[in-house]
Amino acid sequence: MSETEAFIGSPHDSGDTMSINRIDGDRPNAPVCGAGDSLPSPAAVDQALDGVQAVHADLDFSTFQRVRYREELVACLDTGWLPGDSLPPEGGRQSGPVVMLREAARSPDGVVFGECNLALDPASIVLGKRHSHGGADSFFVQLEGAFHVLCIESGQDTSRYEIYVSPARDWATFLSHLEQS
Repeated sequence: MSETEAFIGSPHDSGDTMSINRIDGDRPNAPVCGAGDSLPSPAAVDQALDGVQAVHADLDFSTFQRVRYREELVACLDTGWLPGDSLPPEGGRQSGPVVMLREAARSPDGVVFGECNLALDPASIVLGKRHSHGGADSFFVQLEGAFHVLCIESGQDTSRYEIYVSPARDWATFLSHLEQS
């Protein structure tokens, strides 16, 4: 049994471990917020993101690119690790939309090639990407009414990617962050 199987269970179990990094063309339904939360409709989110993209050329929120950006992000997560400020809460396996599959994926030395080290929660919607053209790219992800920025640092030379996961933001805070960046 591999270390990953010991940590999360064999991918041949009856659980959902095989589908955690599954990529398909289906866009999940927009999450439903609890009472008092004000999450706009998916169409309103897309319209607002189009407006931000028009002002910031390095941002891309094209809906037709979302599957591609999800694939890019999943590839980075496969050989990624979480720094101390992005680790899941004590005893947890998930930091925002990122699921820690290998306990050792807390440093570049803990990354095991050929195994999935981190994964993207299947309910996550990758909304877009910031193209830094040589620097740290960022992906913008929605999960259950919360919005996160995942910053991918390093990795070009070693294929070990440091994944920073921002704290959860509500829609208004997330949109304000994008407009000011």
